[in-house]
Amino acid sequence: MIYVNGDVHSGIWLCGEKSGKGTYEYSNGDVYTGEWKADEKDGNGKFEMENGDSYEGEWRAGKKYGSGIYYFHNGDIYEGYFLDGLRNGKGIYVWSDKSSYNGEWEKDRMNGRGIYYPKEESAPFLMGYFENDEFIKEEEEAKEI
Repeated sequence: MIYVNGDVHSGIWLCGEKSGKGTYEYSNGDVYTGEWKADEKDGNGKFEMENGDSYEGEWRAGKKYGSGIYYFHNGDIYEGYFLDGLRNGKGIYVWSDKSSYNGEWEKDRMNGRGIYYPKEESAPFLMGYFENDEFIKEEEEAKEI
């Protein structure tokens, strides 16, 4: 199917809707290859964006949902869970400078219990509770997350 705006879909159709496996090439250069249901990305798939970002993982109703890996064009990587397209639940974020955060996420932000490891191995790590990407409280006992 070639759309008026230049988008192209090749794959399975069911009752006039994208369903099953297929590839959708957007006119802006983005490409999604994976599963569809009722005209929405749904199931496993890979979305490669023209800006160099990419996401590979689970989708539901057109949004990132469940487990997946998001690669940022600047070298950052997030591996973990998503809800309604946002980082949510357990996840690990590694910045391009090799600093990292391993812990809980809510609404795309570090929220909850986690550990932040700075890029310098000799620098102390932060273990405790985070709120809206900020370290707020140290954990009393060091426990493995």
